[in-house]
Amino acid sequence: MKDIDLLKSLLDRIKKLKYRDYHELDDIKRKTKMVLANMFPLRSYSSESEHIKFERTYFNQMPVDTYISDWAQGISQFHNLIHTAITDYEMHLSDKEKSGPQVIERVVTVQDDSMIDEVKNEFSSYRRNVRKWVIFSVLFIISTTLIWIIFRDLNWTWYANHSKKTAITLMSNLTVLALLLNVPFRNKWLVWTPIAFAVVIALFSLL
Repeated sequence: MKDIDLLKSLLDRIKKLKYRDYHELDDIKRKTKMVLANMFPLRSYSSESEHIKFERTYFNQMPVDTYISDWAQGISQFHNLIHTAITDYEMHLSDKEKSGPQVIERVVTVQDDSMIDEVKNEFSSYRRNVRKWVIFSVLFIISTTLIWIIFRDLNWTWYANHSKKTAITLMSNLTVLALLLNVPFRNKWLVWTPIAFAVVIALFSLL
């Protein structure tokens, strides 16, 4: 494939690039840099392609629309760069270049409502999962603390004289852990139920 044909195919790919498709973006950026360096060794197109940002760093959590806007701006800038390079090449072929390169700029606005909705749903799902794991952690810390206090402060003869009291305490904590897996894995009972059942059986075998 000729360089100009590859560059045009890269232009089509950047138009169709999905939000945060990092694998596809990496392939597009690498091939674009290579082709631009080969076609325009004396111009800055290749280095410019490296400095286009698709994501920015913020000190605070920003709304989802902010990250989507940054991604869309990166696509627009990358599209304009490739389009400019193609125009430059075609102008050389037609011998219309005079004193310097004539650059035709075209701004492309990328807006995809379905993509925005998809990202918002993914972000909401992520926040729900984080909240579940926070609840799980808090309940586990409270439960295990109470277990240690109970076994330490209550003078149970059977426990004090038991040869495996440390193992019983640890297995009690593991039982609580297994049962609390219901919080983050509520809709995945096939995951946490066998674990909880196995731990409970192991605990009773020690008693």
